Amino acid sequence: MMISDEARPAESWVDVVNGQQRLSPAQYQAFQQAISQVKQRLQQVLGSPLPQRQGEFDLDSFVDGLHADFLDGDAKGQEGDVGQTAWWITRYLADRLLEWQQLEQRRG
Repeated sequence: MMISDEARPAESWVDVVNGQQRLSPAQYQAFQQAISQVKQRLQQVLGSPLPQRQGEFDLDSFVDGLHADFLDGDAKGQEGDVGQTAWWITRYLADRLLEWQQLEQRRG
């Protein structure tokens, strides 16, 4: 007897998203905790005072330079995942801003 995809428990977040499944209460709690941890890391890194820099500001280089700050010395385990996720969110947003800037310059 075959088990349908709906009856089979999801083994990863990708399974949940691709199968358009609902989260179980435990999965929902874990997802909320993960979001909270990433938000905390974003606040921790982006809310910290930054050293003064000379010359023209370059967003692309600035975001790349934050990678080590997001990892916070621990690139392994859950803390490493939190740091990597927070950095990738920052990188994604910076890339969208840079794309928008390029479009504006072409129009200008």
